[in-house]
Amino acid sequence: MHLRRVHLPWVVVLLSAGIVGAWLLSARGGNVYRAPLSQITFGTVKEGPFEDYAAVRGTVAPLITAYLTTDQGGAVKQVLVEDGARVKAGEPLVVLSNPALQLQVAAQQLTFEQTRFKYQQDLLNIEHQISTLRANLARDKILLDGNAIAPSTYLQEQEEYDYYTKLRAATIASRATEQRVRATQLTGDATGKADIANAGVEALTIRAPMDGQLTARDAEVGQSKAQGAVLGQVNSADRFKLSAQIDEYYLGRVIVGQETRFSIDDRDYRAHVSKVYPQVSGGTFKTDFYFDGV
Repeated sequence: MHLRRVHLPWVVVLLSAGIVGAWLLSARGGNVYRAPLSQITFGTVKEGPFEDYAAVRGTVAPLITAYLTTDQGGAVKQVLVEDGARVKAGEPLVVLSNPALQLQVAAQQLTFEQTRFKYQQDLLNIEHQISTLRANLARDKILLDGNAIAPSTYLQEQEEYDYYTKLRAATIASRATEQRVRATQLTGDATGKADIANAGVEALTIRAPMDGQLTARDAEVGQSKAQGAVLGQVNSADRFKLSAQIDEYYLGRVIVGQETRFSIDDRDYRAHVSKVYPQVSGGTFKTDFYFDGV
């Protein structure tokens, strides 16, 4: 079987000639746009980083926003701070009133006091029994040495004394465990205090979660607010970010840390991309930028 030789140089020449001919024919018979030389711009080709620009409009917003929500529902009783005021972390802003919750808190407090009283009463009874048995043992030891009582009688009193001694230790340990559990349950409360009554009151007091400016306050005296309702927000007062809507075409080209330049009141600033929201709405996506010095 003979292999056929292929002359590649001739093939290349023929293909090139065909392409040139087709181009000439299309130039003569097709649509050709002829631009004046004055409209053509020439530039120097040089190696360097490729820069792409997308002009967008952004808005300056607080860097951090913390919302005020209600742990317990109720009616607005007091509004302590006006909208727009500067606040400190932990400062009371709004006080709610909830009679049902207050009754529940009172019932819990009563139960707590009853439990504490019963513990003290039980401990006093145990201490009394131990004191009585200790005196009986001292007296009966003399009688036992004089063969005035049977050894079994003394042994029975000794066992009873040991029982109440162990019962006292168990009662004290149980009380300590109960107090630790109660303190753990109250750790996440607004005050962190192991006091049920104060915990209930604090649940109705809305406090500032951080230093900043109170805005969008939605609480007036007499209004009823459900559990989890948003009563306003506290914005960082001296730290800001820039938010902008960018065309979805650039979604895959905008990354966190990317540098950008913008101007405010004819002054230029530099910023970096801090967060990209991939959700597209209306052909654009949201992007946050952080910057210093504004």
